[in-house]
Amino acid sequence: MPCRYSPVGPIKILEQLQDADALGNYLLLVAHDVLADDIGYSLLLDDMHNPNDADEFIIMDNGVIELGKARPFIDVVGAAEVALPDCVVMPDVLGDYAATRTLMESQSKVIVDCPFPLMKVPQGSDLSQIVACIDWLHEEIHPMWPLKNYWGIPRWIANKFETRAPVIDYINRLGAEPVPQIHLLGMSDYWGDDLLCAILHNVMGIDSANPIVRGLLDLPMQPASQLHLPRGDYWEQTKINGTVLENIAYVREAIT
Repeated sequence: MPCRYSPVGPIKILEQLQDADALGNYLLLVAHDVLADDIGYSLLLDDMHNPNDADEFIIMDNGVIELGKARPFIDVVGAAEVALPDCVVMPDVLGDYAATRTLMESQSKVIVDCPFPLMKVPQGSDLSQIVACIDWLHEEIHPMWPLKNYWGIPRWIANKFETRAPVIDYINRLGAEPVPQIHLLGMSDYWGDDLLCAILHNVMGIDSANPIVRGLLDLPMQPASQLHLPRGDYWEQTKINGTVLENIAYVREAIT
């Protein structure tokens, strides 16, 4: 299946995308926003759900980008109980393997009891640490959910090393069963690399608020332009426009 794009945004924006038939069936939700309006999200997901669509996929994110640190995992699980996602993003600390392990260990009871498969997210200050984190996640965390093998590759890796491709390749070469299903967590500063990684083996999707943020400013998505703009009051926005829809359509066409 080609790589898919998930819009990321507040519920009022997502509702309008659904009304415009632009939300899609591949969606990353942010836990703290779901908890803030559980009824609204339940209604949205009921409207989105098609029992005949086997390709629907929902990821529950821990909000580390929006909040600066991951929401406590018990809250992420609580949001997941509202949205019933296919997987939940594990507790992590951006760019820090040791701190990520410590955070995981501190919340181990909730993790072990989690009824949803984990999306494993490698962290580390350099490539050797990222590889060490992947090995640890593969050896210690994957056996907890042996029937699923979800990975999320954060955008900061591309921002720092200009590509996520070696990390994706390393995960693919682990030879794990089932085969990995890899999600690109956010658009990076290197749109060309995002496009390259989108067609790599076992990459299933990418999420980003950028096409919507740009669209609300009437700025089209262009590969040569600055993709990341200050989000400002984005999470308080309530109304989309035509440029938002054009940007979403552009991204979906570009990554397939």
